[in-house]
Amino acid sequence: MKEMKGETASERSLYAPVTTWLHDFLQGRHPRSEVTTLDMSQSSLVATIKMKQMGSDFPGDWVTWDVHADVVGFVRTKASVLIALVECKLGPLTLRDLSQLIGYCQVVRPAYAFLLSPPGPSPSLLRLLTVFNRTDILVYERVRNRASGSIVIASWDPIAKQLDRRRIVSTDGL
Repeated sequence: MKEMKGETASERSLYAPVTTWLHDFLQGRHPRSEVTTLDMSQSSLVATIKMKQMGSDFPGDWVTWDVHADVVGFVRTKASVLIALVECKLGPLTLRDLSQLIGYCQVVRPAYAFLLSPPGPSPSLLRLLTVFNRTDILVYERVRNRASGSIVIASWDPIAKQLDRRRIVSTDGL
């Protein structure tokens, strides 16, 4: 099985349905906006922004956004362009997986960020987040000492091709 960026062919099979789900999610949240979602597993965010000539829509540091999120969404509102990042994993989600996405979010500061896998979080990550109530580690941006950007961790239902709403961990619901 050929691997790229540490992913397997099975992991890549998640990208198309997650891309569709993300488009529907973003369009539902921003019905009057133009929404574009892309499988970005083979390209960096900076390369895509250059290719789509969207650089003027973002802060000047966009040229440093050399992140490789699996799925990316762009929401063009009247005032700006919002970004959504999604990382997909095949196995149980670990603190290492979360750390990867936290790093991406620290750089890009997206409006939405999701960490998804069919089995959802590993027992140790779930224990950290729920038993020890450490959902604070999901926050990647604060404005006036209040969380304004946080990661949603969820189980991906490959049959329904959407998040399993019974198995979501976040700071603010979804």
